[in-house]
Amino acid sequence: AGSSRTGDAAVDAIVDGVLAGDINGVRTELRRLALLLGPKAFVTDVAAPLTSRVGELWERGAVEIRHEHLLTELLTTQLRLLMAAAEDLGADRSVLLATPVGEQHGLGLEMVAVYLAYHQVQPRLLGVSSPPDQIVDAAVALRVDAVGLTVSAAADPKAASSQIRDVVSSLPARVPCWVGGGGAGALDVRGTRRIQTWRELDAAIQELRSSPGIA
Repeated sequence: AGSSRTGDAAVDAIVDGVLAGDINGVRTELRRLALLLGPKAFVTDVAAPLTSRVGELWERGAVEIRHEHLLTELLTTQLRLLMAAAEDLGADRSVLLATPVGEQHGLGLEMVAVYLAYHQVQPRLLGVSSPPDQIVDAAVALRVDAVGLTVSAAADPKAASSQIRDVVSSLPARVPCWVGGGGAGALDVRGTRRIQTWRELDAAIQELRSSPGIA
């Protein structure tokens, strides 16, 4: 509960800083919170609520493109610093992370990557707007244990569903497909594991780590 209150207050302060153009202040606050809360709580209590808050403000016209882009850059930088620090943790499972074609929101991938890394699961970031065949080819070539796709609330659910179905139908049977993000609930996809909370991601990770893995 304490970290949640810290996160709520921090989200307000960071949004205010972004709106005021205080780049150095926002960068310093993100770094402070990452050290204070630790990587996983930083993702769940700061980064995720922050992106949601900015999305809400965007819908109300309270933030401009420049504000969103500035925050995305600062937050991505901090998440990648955390990822770099996780490189030596060791991992015996891996997950390929991508978004379907047309989905340009990559912060969700960055957050999940950090969360996975600190659960000793190696994230393989393919990135945004990835064609189905490239996702499948990468999954096979990298011998990953699962594929994770994120879809934002702004995505076209029909187009995203069609692409994800293509991925699922072509993946090796042993490789599960996880689907998350703000738009996951609107998708029409079978044969996937829908993950819309951190608790659901925890369960998926636990199941993945208890599986035999790739020989």
